Amino acid sequence: MLLRDKEYNKALEGYLDIKQQDSTSVFIDEDEFNNLGYELLRKKENQNAINVFKINVALYPESENVYDSLADAYLRSGDSLNAYNNYKKALELNTGNKRAKKFIEVFNKNND
Repeated sequence: MLLRDKEYNKALEGYLDIKQQDSTSVFIDEDEFNNLGYELLRKKENQNAINVFKINVALYPESENVYDSLADAYLRSGDSLNAYNNYKKALELNTGNKRAKKFIEVFNKNND
């Protein structure tokens, strides 16, 4: 499996092909990718989690949840700028995202 072998670019190509052929395929489930990403975060494999969340963003670019999860992974990795950018996108897609709103407010306050 390409994800298991950490061949994220090849995996993304394959998943995008699957989505193009059948957008409801069980092989491209947003929740499954999210669960895998958080499993990797629990194992402190932050960069691998980021790569999995990036695949989810590519597959589901209209889902605020995928940007929120990617932002969380960046934040845990110490990359506050990429966390900010992804929380901002999550907030654009869902203005009720409290975590994104709070992070953006604090980030902006600290960077003024």
